Amino acid sequence: MKFAKWVFLIAGIFGFFIVIPFYFLESQIAPGLKYPLFYYGFVTIDLVWQILYIILSFDPTRYRPMMIPAFLVKFLGGVSIIWLIIQERIENQLYSIAITDIIFAILFIIAYWLTRHRIVNVEKS
Repeated sequence: MKFAKWVFLIAGIFGFFIVIPFYFLESQIAPGLKYPLFYYGFVTIDLVWQILYIILSFDPTRYRPMMIPAFLVKFLGGVSIIWLIIQERIENQLYSIAITDIIFAILFIIAYWLTRHRIVNVEKS
């Protein structure tokens, strides 16, 4: 359970440091953006996920079902970035973000697997 707590806490804090600057970097990241609502909507939703990761860190067993969508967000986000790089639609420098997301996705699945015993033991009591 400590593993799950630390994984989600680190993911949430790390995510805050990565996501918050995007609110101030629109002109550098997406100059001439035609639909800024999509940009800020994405950044806001991503920030909300970071809050969810921190909430998960408080009681991973209680919030265990939310680990599945948390895994999907990280994994599919990483795969999407890699797919866009392969298509040469975004810069290669974003590989680091994709790899980080996929690593966190793997850690989330491990945390999900490790917390299964706590659920079984609580139900038997």
